[in-house]
Amino acid sequence: STCKPNAVSSAGAKGLMQVMPVWNVKLKSIGVTNLSDPKQNIKAGAYILKLCGAGNTSYNSYNVLRCYGGSEHYASRLYPIYKVNRNDR
Repeated sequence: STCKPNAVSSAGAKGLMQVMPVWNVKLKSIGVTNLSDPKQNIKAGAYILKLCGAGNTSYNSYNVLRCYGGSEHYASRLYPIYKVNRNDR
């Protein structure tokens, strides 16, 4: 998103957290209705990551990336970057 709240990717992901529209129905249940609103977009991204298991140290981070991005291709591209940049001991 390059820190642009109105960013839309070529795949249709919206806002700062690049949330995919496939999540819209579930996000309405937590009050997220406008993915261009930075506060709502970050709330949506955090909610999705929590649903996907982020923060659970026993959960595979690759699966979290796959869940968030919705595709094997997305996860396979980001996971090597994540592994290099994380601060795990």
